[in-house]
Amino acid sequence: MKKILAILLTVIVIATIFIGCSKESEPVNGTTEPSSVETVDEIVDNLTEDVSIEDTTTDEDGNEVLVGKDTDDNTVEIKKDKDGKVTKTVTDKETGKKTEQTTTVSTTKKSETATKKKSEETTKKPETTAKKPASQTQSTTVPKTTSTHTHKFVKKSKQVLVKAAWDEDIYETKQKMEEMQCFYCSGCHVDCIAEANRLGYSNYQEFHVSHSMGMDGLSCPQTYGNGYQMLLGTSFGAPTSKMYPVYENGKPVYEKVKTGTKHHDAEYRTEYWEECSCGAKR
Repeated sequence: MKKILAILLTVIVIATIFIGCSKESEPVNGTTEPSSVETVDEIVDNLTEDVSIEDTTTDEDGNEVLVGKDTDDNTVEIKKDKDGKVTKTVTDKETGKKTEQTTTVSTTKKSETATKKKSEETTKKPETTAKKPASQTQSTTVPKTTSTHTHKFVKKSKQVLVKAAWDEDIYETKQKMEEMQCFYCSGCHVDCIAEANRLGYSNYQEFHVSHSMGMDGLSCPQTYGNGYQMLLGTSFGAPTSKMYPVYENGKPVYEKVKTGTKHHDAEYRTEYWEECSCGAKR
């Protein structure tokens, strides 16, 4: 009888152990493994889809800062804080107004507690190995904070060309001159063309007729009565051609003559502005 009771007790103990093990393998309170969360690099990739990164710097707190331009040519700064926060700052190129967008990465810490209900009547056997409790994930959210970039403006200036250098031609109004063949009186060798112009004759032939007949106040008895006798300068060593002022109907003819050139230097104006290392201007 004692043997039968011992066998029954052993069967009950073994059955209780198997039932406890099967319960341990089930999730406690219906907790499941959480899905993966977005990383800092993935957030940065999403924020820089429309941004052309030009430089990477580090601020005074050791946080990495990406600097670039978006498709509208606005200045963009993306800062990755060590606490898992990503801040995107957009500076409008026209107004200088700043817009900030802060994203905080949720960190996950797996901690799951499992409890196993023990029966007061069940005892463990030395050979029984208890399973380690499954871990349970508990999500904690880092509070969102907003950091403000402090501009450090530096004064700058540049010269802007207003008008390029140029040369101005200088003109003066003078009586028109023309090279003509010379004719001289055969008696006194007076320049017939020059005297005809001076005394207002219509041409030098008319002057010589009056001159040779003593009718012009410049009597020339050597040629009196020999009206149209004129000589070229080659006959007595005088010039054969000279520059004479031009007349039309007894009136002088004028023209503009270039007498020189005046140089004008280029004209500039100075533009001033203030600029920050982030690209902001004012």
